Amino acid sequence: MVVFMYEFDLANWDDTHTLAASNRQKHKLLLFICTILSSIYIAMTYVNVINERLLLAVLDGAFVCSLIAASLWMYFKNSTLPAVIVFLVLFLLVVSATTPIATLGVTGTFWCYPILVSSAFVLPVWVGLSVNAGVIVLCGVFGFQTIEQGQWFRIEASLITVATLAHVFAYKIRKMQELLRVHSTTDPLTGAYNRRQLETILQDSIAFAKEFERPCVLAILDLDNFKRINDELGHNAGDDAIVNLVELLKNNCRSTDLVFRHGGDEILLLLRDVKMVNAKDLLEKICRNIDSSQKIPTSSSIGASAIIGESARDWLAAADKALYQAKENGKNQLVMNDDCAEKLKFS
Repeated sequence: MVVFMYEFDLANWDDTHTLAASNRQKHKLLLFICTILSSIYIAMTYVNVINERLLLAVLDGAFVCSLIAASLWMYFKNSTLPAVIVFLVLFLLVVSATTPIATLGVTGTFWCYPILVSSAFVLPVWVGLSVNAGVIVLCGVFGFQTIEQGQWFRIEASLITVATLAHVFAYKIRKMQELLRVHSTTDPLTGAYNRRQLETILQDSIAFAKEFERPCVLAILDLDNFKRINDELGHNAGDDAIVNLVELLKNNCRSTDLVFRHGGDEILLLLRDVKMVNAKDLLEKICRNIDSSQKIPTSSSIGASAIIGESARDWLAAADKALYQAKENGKNQLVMNDDCAEKLKFS
């Protein structure tokens, strides 16, 4: 079950580059789950038809049809499932899993247990809780008349226990996954993203910009004379200067922009869905405010570039070339990569 430990929070899916890679993975996993469930329920539908349990056959067939509709939507649209399809799939899942209890008794409860566990691990928390509550309630309603009272009580108690344990374990695993994600993707000193995420996000940004014709700008900031700060004031002072620079960037940028620590005092800023002229205004403001924001007087050189070519490495190299030009021109300035022709110097 840990293999399926993805929280399909459909409300948070979108078609932007922010979650593009994550969405593709979720789509593939959902398609795999839908294929497996469809195969199982098609076989169950056939068995119910052979045994002349037509109501159960109709419910199982309706569930299969809803799964196929969801799979086709994800395959062809590659986007968020409409709420009506999500509700229909989950509603038919609960009904088709619990209705057999009315005719099969204890045997009809067998499918309820894997659904309880799967819902806790695969679905968003409140959706999973709602599905499991529906399963437990309907099991109680359908089983009350067909299952001996002592057995009925034990089954309801076991269903509640399984659901409770599944949700507790799922919560613990999600917490550990989130902690692992933070440690693996962020810089411990500044809280900015680390370079592990950089190439993937830049590549997604290139794909997004080309598909939706929305420009993105990558800027590289480097503290001037950083070695002198470390030599004269100590490495703690150097760390403080880097932390203050990252805080300045986060405070002056939009929530959709991303800050990376590339290494040492080199900080990257990804400005998404922004034109070069607007990026220049923002970076000019940042460059002017760096000295006043630092506890230790300093300045920064900035190189920036719009998307170059098809490769994240080419884009990064273009911004790095602009940064090199800013350093060569005397530091404390911004160079926008229009073949390194546009320069802004700050006194």
